[in-house]
Amino acid sequence: MPDQQWDKLFAQMNCARDRPLLSCYISSGARASELLGIRLGDVEWQKGQLWVISKGTRARQPVPLSPESLAHLACSLTFLRGKREQARRFQRSGPVSLGLPVLPAQRPRDGQDSD
Repeated sequence: MPDQQWDKLFAQMNCARDRPLLSCYISSGARASELLGIRLGDVEWQKGQLWVISKGTRARQPVPLSPESLAHLACSLTFLRGKREQARRFQRSGPVSLGLPVLPAQRPRDGQDSD
């Protein structure tokens, strides 16, 4: 797919979760279920990779990410951090941990997560 079409597709996405999910899916070759299972501690920013649990062997293995995927992931985490801090004010939950999901399995309802 030409770069212009990718740019158009990403511009049309209005959910902070969808851009990094699609980008990571394309650049890593990991399954969507593997990506939805990653936690903050699974991302190795300096190495440009993340660790997923393989469907077949259930073994933890690294997969590469493009710089663009890392950028989309970082933007999503910044957005989600703001949402979590806002929720924490009301719920008084503990600090953000490395065990929290990076890419939530469910999309927010319409109008709650557009950027």
